[in-house]
Amino acid sequence: AFLDWAMKYRKLSYDTRDSYRRWLNSFCTWCIENGYFKDNPCKDIKTISGAHHTLSQEKKKIKSFYIDKCTREKIFDYISEHNKHLLLAAYLCNMALIRPKEMMALQIKHFLVHDGLIFIPADISKNKTDAYITLPDEVLKLMLELNIFSNPDHYYLFNRQLVPAELEKPLRGDEIRDEWIKVRKALKLPDSLKFYNL
Repeated sequence: AFLDWAMKYRKLSYDTRDSYRRWLNSFCTWCIENGYFKDNPCKDIKTISGAHHTLSQEKKKIKSFYIDKCTREKIFDYISEHNKHLLLAAYLCNMALIRPKEMMALQIKHFLVHDGLIFIPADISKNKTDAYITLPDEVLKLMLELNIFSNPDHYYLFNRQLVPAELEKPLRGDEIRDEWIKVRKALKLPDSLKFYNL
């Protein structure tokens, strides 16, 4: 029922709906392993994106690129030491599932700390609807460490150096890619490894 509701009212793409389904399946598996469920209620829910897939072969390849645990740890150790603002971008992308372009349009005022939420306004959202996303503890902790909330509410979260700043309009998201390329070169990682793959 939740997946049907999300497709109809949140206007999710088939791929996003299937991502939700995979997450629910993983969560239900965890619940079974820890004695909360006896059966997995997601086991009979099928993915649907295969028949409707619109991604090019190139994009499919990028999406499915796997980064082994050792390499992931090396990347996160490096950016934790050398560029914590890029680490914040990685956290937002991977823990809050916010797209780079949306991330660049976020302002400090969109972080509702007392409610534990991030507000994504319709005008910056890919699906053109307002959305509230849970503010993960790790993201909040890093934002506090970086003194993000000492900036005025109207500041954008990221400028070209990925630090909060007053801008006339948000940047496009290429800045995250540019910082990622520096990390990739420093760690001698293949060019095929994209920020999205994290």
